[in-house]
Amino acid sequence: MRLKLAAFAVALLSTTAVIYAQVAAGTINVEVQDSSGALMPGGTITLTHVSSGQIRTGMTSASGTFRAAFMPVGEYSIRVEAPGFKSKTTTGLVLQVDQNAAITLVLEPGEVRESVQVTVASPLLETNTDAPAPPTRLPWTPSRNSRSRPTIFRRNTATRRA
Repeated sequence: MRLKLAAFAVALLSTTAVIYAQVAAGTINVEVQDSSGALMPGGTITLTHVSSGQIRTGMTSASGTFRAAFMPVGEYSIRVEAPGFKSKTTTGLVLQVDQNAAITLVLEPGEVRESVQVTVASPLLETNTDAPAPPTRLPWTPSRNSRSRPTIFRRNTATRRA
């Protein structure tokens, strides 16, 4: 009996290891430096998954690094901003399954004077169509009041005796 229990425990533990290995994600490590090579703490990092539009933001640590774990695989755009420096955007980083990608970005001194962001989005409501709206059907909900039921479901509670 103990041998069967031990075999079951080993099988269960090995299955758990296989399940964790099937995660389709990776890690992105960003290091931010200034033009002299000094590490820059307090920079704002924005990671954008290009195909889904998913965004993750964060700040660089005291050592000038930012770590984003469990990121979905795919192509990323990385934007770095810091006070007193020009912002920088890098595209084309393709994250693979279980990859630990490292990238170093160097910021040039200067101020951001103007920032323009253009976002293309589909309209939420199509108003230029002559098609009728689909019919809606309200669900019937039973209640304790018999008068709210349709007539075919009412019981005749009054009985007449002659």
